[in-house]
Amino acid sequence: MLKLDRVLNQERLLRAMTGLNRQAFNELLSQFADTYERTVFNSLA
Repeated sequence: MLKLDRVLNQERLLRAMTGLNRQAFNELLSQFADTYERTVFNSLA
């Protein structure tokens, strides 16, 4: 079984699992995190 920390720490494995390089993954992660936080905040309001 793959562990998330292993995937995130190995560039080749990250690309195999996501199709993204480190920079693209981090940019997408940032966008998802922002959207998630806004969604959670709005649901609590």
